[in-house]
Amino acid sequence: MSEDTNLSSTPVVAIGFSRRSIAVLLAGIVGLATVFFILTGGSGGTIAHAQGKSITAKALTDHECDATEWHFVITQVDPEANAPGIITVEWANGDTEEVPLDKYTGKVAHYVTTSNLDSTVVSATADIYLGWSGQFNLSHGPCGGPTPTPTPTT
Repeated sequence: MSEDTNLSSTPVVAIGFSRRSIAVLLAGIVGLATVFFILTGGSGGTIAHAQGKSITAKALTDHECDATEWHFVITQVDPEANAPGIITVEWANGDTEEVPLDKYTGKVAHYVTTSNLDSTVVSATADIYLGWSGQFNLSHGPCGGPTPTPTPTT
């Protein structure tokens, strides 16, 4: 019995592809799968940024007066994990702040800040899940700007 000593340096698979060609093909498939996973956020085909919607707070001029803080609420958030981690608030003085979630109670997400108490809120926005159907409101905050200095009596 004689051995075949005329072996190629690149082994060939039964269907005619070299191992190198198969490795390149597999690397390409893994690369495409990685790109797909990154673009979809691992969501099984729905692009991650398309899973939510932007909401805007109401009652910016019709809220309870409390000179010590700005307090926003988003109602009917279920479960807690669906509460936005931050809301973005803009004031009339031009300042903008990302206000983090303060607490979650009874399907209500609360956001509190003590910034810009001498200004007025012109907008507050958040991104939330598509199925949400609650309300986003300014619960309470300063009314009418800074308190005037009293005039001394003579």
